[in-house]
Amino acid sequence: ERRQIARKFYHYFCDILVETIKLLHIPEKEYKKRIKFKNGEIIDELFAKGYNVIAVTGHYGNWEWLSGVSNATPYQNMSLYKPLSNKYYEKVLTRMRTRFGAHLVPINETMRRMIEYRNQGVRVLSCFIADQTPLPSRIQYWTRFLNQDTPMYLGAEKLAKSFHQAVIFLKIMRTRRGYYEIEVVKLFEDVSQVHDHEITEAHVRELEKLICEKPEYWLWTHRRWKHKKPANV
Repeated sequence: ERRQIARKFYHYFCDILVETIKLLHIPEKEYKKRIKFKNGEIIDELFAKGYNVIAVTGHYGNWEWLSGVSNATPYQNMSLYKPLSNKYYEKVLTRMRTRFGAHLVPINETMRRMIEYRNQGVRVLSCFIADQTPLPSRIQYWTRFLNQDTPMYLGAEKLAKSFHQAVIFLKIMRTRRGYYEIEVVKLFEDVSQVHDHEITEAHVRELEKLICEKPEYWLWTHRRWKHKKPANV
């Protein structure tokens, strides 16, 4: 079974590379034909109730095509990312990721930018691809993910609670080659009574369920379990 998943993954990974390059020049009309949104009205309803929204997902399906979320809502789309050290690739990826209206914000500027948006009254949808491995010094929480002890970032959860923002999960599903459906799943509306780590756990369970359905679409080449859980944790 593992060999079969690995074979399917590497086959799909080649598709990801081609699709990602295609984002540099695909016409917007063609892009919209290839991306369908399901339950997008959930986002509108949350904004109508006065919430800004945090969207969490993982490196599943072709996550680069999430830049088109801007087309699903009239509000500001803030995509958090880690800048690359290679300036050429940084420029190329920035151009690709902002073609359809997404606003890129370096991860270390997230708090400052959210404060600015709040003070200016800007309605914003913030997107977190939050399944990366934290640096050892940044590990604050461990959970069971795919039957492994796994450290998780708590950034999306902390920001949601600090700024009282609703939380959704973006479920990326490949419908056929080069075509995707992005389903909006509401996780939390009012986070004021949410317990610590509850938001992170909800995100992890949604992602885990998605991976178990179609494991070949997750980014297995990312060294997700390179850190071992200390015995005293």
